[in-house]
Amino acid sequence: MPSHAGTLLALLPLLAAGNPVTARDTTSCATLSQSDLFEWQVTAFHYHAQYTYSSPAHPNDQGFLSFNALNPALAWPTSCNVSTAEITDFLEGKHVFLCEPQAEDVKHGAGSTVFTFDQPGGLLSFNQTWTCPDATPATSYTGSASAQVRLTCKEETTYQNAHWAPGQVYEVQKVECTPVKFSVKPYAVKGQA
Repeated sequence: MPSHAGTLLALLPLLAAGNPVTARDTTSCATLSQSDLFEWQVTAFHYHAQYTYSSPAHPNDQGFLSFNALNPALAWPTSCNVSTAEITDFLEGKHVFLCEPQAEDVKHGAGSTVFTFDQPGGLLSFNQTWTCPDATPATSYTGSASAQVRLTCKEETTYQNAHWAPGQVYEVQKVECTPVKFSVKPYAVKGQA
């Protein structure tokens, strides 16, 4: 009967290398929060808008933005989904939006995330709070970041009423941007026990 011991010994280095464990699995929340390597991973950043004209000069507009922001110190990403009929303020970064964490996220230290987005300039700015219960004493953090978001957008007219009369929809235009993902390093992270 052949011996498998030699084969097993030859495979040991490969088995030991196996699947590398991610930093989040072995490094504490507090250590990650204070690391120079700290950066958020923003995924599924998706912007789109619709302009419905009740006359050739009067649009009713609506903007939509959604994205996920993964804080490396936490296990789950924060999801942000907003829409507004105040598209001018929304587009120019004047409106502050709040992303509410899910109940499960709060159990694991997630706090609140607020952001602004200036669509013409592509500037996303946000602040996020979180708590590291593994620190002694438990420590709360606030991180702030800004990123230039480069969007590729397509504008199209999806409806136009050639025989428009007052009280009817004249035209519908849509802006659809391809979802993007990117990393964001904070310009500030502050902790307080």
